[in-house]
Amino acid sequence: MPVVPTYEDRGIRLDPGLNFRDNTHATPEMFGSQVGAGLARVGQGLTDLGGVVAEVEELDATNTAKDSSNTSMAAIRNLSYGENGYMNTTGRAAVEGLDGYLKKMGQVVEDGAKGLSPLAARKYRDAMAVATGSQMDEAYKHAMQQRKVWTGESAKERVAVFKANAVAQPENSSAMMENTVAMVAQYREIGALYGWPEGKVSAEGLGLVSSVFEDIAVKKAATDPGAAKTFIDDNAPMFTEEARKRLDATVGKAALDEETRLGALEFAGGTRKPGEASRSYLEEAAEAGAAPKAGPTLERALLLGRVTGDDADKVIRLDPNFSTNLAALLEDAPPQYRDDINIRIPDAEADGKGRTVDLTYRGKSLSVAPSQLLDWARRSVGRYGMLMPIGGTGGAVTAATDGIAVRAQRPSADAIDKHLAGIDDPRRREIAKQAIATSLDLESQQERERQWQAKATLWQQVEAGTPPDALPYTLRQAAGDQAMTVARNYIGKKQAGPIVSDDMLLADMRLFSAERPEDFALVDLNDYRDRLEASDLKALAETQAAIGRDGRKARDQGAELKDAFDMARTRLEQAGAILPGEEESDNHRRLLAEAQNAVYTGLADFRAKTPGVRPTPSDVRRMIDKYLLPYYEPQSDPRRDRPAAVKLADISPDLRRSIAGQLAMEYGRKPTDGEVAREYQAFMQSQSG
Repeated sequence: MPVVPTYEDRGIRLDPGLNFRDNTHATPEMFGSQVGAGLARVGQGLTDLGGVVAEVEELDATNTAKDSSNTSMAAIRNLSYGENGYMNTTGRAAVEGLDGYLKKMGQVVEDGAKGLSPLAARKYRDAMAVATGSQMDEAYKHAMQQRKVWTGESAKERVAVFKANAVAQPENSSAMMENTVAMVAQYREIGALYGWPEGKVSAEGLGLVSSVFEDIAVKKAATDPGAAKTFIDDNAPMFTEEARKRLDATVGKAALDEETRLGALEFAGGTRKPGEASRSYLEEAAEAGAAPKAGPTLERALLLGRVTGDDADKVIRLDPNFSTNLAALLEDAPPQYRDDINIRIPDAEADGKGRTVDLTYRGKSLSVAPSQLLDWARRSVGRYGMLMPIGGTGGAVTAATDGIAVRAQRPSADAIDKHLAGIDDPRRREIAKQAIATSLDLESQQERERQWQAKATLWQQVEAGTPPDALPYTLRQAAGDQAMTVARNYIGKKQAGPIVSDDMLLADMRLFSAERPEDFALVDLNDYRDRLEASDLKALAETQAAIGRDGRKARDQGAELKDAFDMARTRLEQAGAILPGEEESDNHRRLLAEAQNAVYTGLADFRAKTPGVRPTPSDVRRMIDKYLLPYYEPQSDPRRDRPAAVKLADISPDLRRSIAGQLAMEYGRKPTDGEVAREYQAFMQSQSG
């Protein structure tokens, strides 16, 4: 147990000849009280010159001693109470700094005596002995008091060390308890040092023990709130009431949150149960007299309830795994659209692989569906092992994987809603919702990344000359049958000559990139390598990269392209080249694609020549009009060898305005009717020539 030194145990002395204990009483004579009397006698005109001189020397010595003493006392005061002065130090610094302080003070006294006459030096030393003696006493007292402080501080630091050791070893119960006991013992020594009452020491000792266990609980909660809650319950007697309240509000809350999260993850990893739609269809079939054992699977039962027209007999011929994935997709559709989304099975699929269907909205093309449903379909099919190819009517869904997607095996959207509804606390319900969504998204993302990697490897080896069907089976299986089909088609076309881009697909890809840049950035262009030439694939890949670099710029340019494509369609409709609002033939779609691709190329050239300049409607019309003029040509007279003279009335109003606008830009004024007619006739002659 530490022993506090007593004040009587001091043994510090100054150098010989300057021991302040030799004389602790100042007398008037030390500063020459006789000087005053001497001065008086001088003033009275004494004639004893020798006596006067002696008294004057005494007076000067006294004044000199006073000056030196004043200077020395100021220096000692600064050593004691100035900045970084000894009397301002505490604890260990005060104890260890005493010797140095005394030496410095002695040096100040010695420096003050330098240059003094013997008489002045004696007077100076006598005066300083008294002045510094008092300061020495204060320094000794200060050192003794701070020795006690140092002892207490060291003991408190020791308590902190034992506590930190205990908290650092929660899994080693014996080491943890040994350090806890040592901590309490050290704290009791502090109490004895300061004379604290036993009740205070015991109560605060229990608080220290509680703080050890509280710190361990908080530390555990950072990584495993559930384990922290168990630790608290197992060691309940070691906590004070205040600590339990704090832990209930923090660790206890975190433990409940973690319990909710873990429960949600366990639920998310469960198995999908047949939906109500499947069971209701089977029940209807049973009521109609169908034999239950001969009925369709639950997944196909759901599809039978969603089929459009007379395609019900085709459902049974769909690929089983594709049926499971498709049924799960439809079952998880947004509730407000779930009864409106159906399927139509192409004739080719009924007798083929059965891996493609068309999604419909209330029996019509999916293109007329609300944008929210289109967004959901486009962004969700990949999670269910399918993809929506770009082009066509936009509602086709085809198998992207050969197996059953992991999302199709997990709980349905309805099951998730029911699980969440069973959680009363809104905050915990949100925790569970996020945990389920994150878990399902992560599984789907990992599944797709594995397939993307397999497809990338497949194409690397195909481009290196390996036939698709000579690749390892595991790679072919991981890439999927759809990727293998594309690879086979690619090799077949390449052997026959350079691959030429499908204009309609290319236009659709460009339109898709304009309308949905974020979704286009995620498209795997490898799925279209058999239908697009290398230069177009490279350009599309550059568009994807541009979207990633600057999404805002990509959206702005996409809006320009979308407006230009819409203008091309409108002007072709006005010219009668395509029929507005009607089902388009392949020829009409091909013409529109050619015009739109020309607009795309024209916009690209325009941006290259005039960076940062937005094209005007007139600029876009010039890119389109060469596809329009043939549809405005009047019938030529078969009796004439050359086209008849053109009158303004022969030109349709829309084309007339277009030609007039172009000529106005060229002439800088409004053209005459004759100029418009001649411009059109010149075009007709160039076409006939």
